[in-house]
Amino acid sequence: MLIDDAESEMNLVGVVTNRLPWMKSLPDDDQREFLKDLMKAVEAFSEKDDSTELRNCLDAWRNTAEIWADPELVAELQEESHSDEYVVDIDELVPIPE
Repeated sequence: MLIDDAESEMNLVGVVTNRLPWMKSLPDDDQREFLKDLMKAVEAFSEKDDSTELRNCLDAWRNTAEIWADPELVAELQEESHSDEYVVDIDELVPIPE
């Protein structure tokens, strides 16, 4: 958990979602993972005064949210991932930033 209690974490999700509406498209687990990545990227920015990692984090997660926002695409990718011929993992298409 990003924060010590669930209520505070939900409040943080609400605040970030107001500023980044695309975050609503992410599943709950991915929202928490995004917040962790975002905090790391903000810390890196404050230490290095370089916004590259922050921009990369936001771009990668926004792209991931765009995929999740398209239910037909998600269904197609998940269907194909269960096929013996072709395996697709959404995280491979849009890697989660580290």
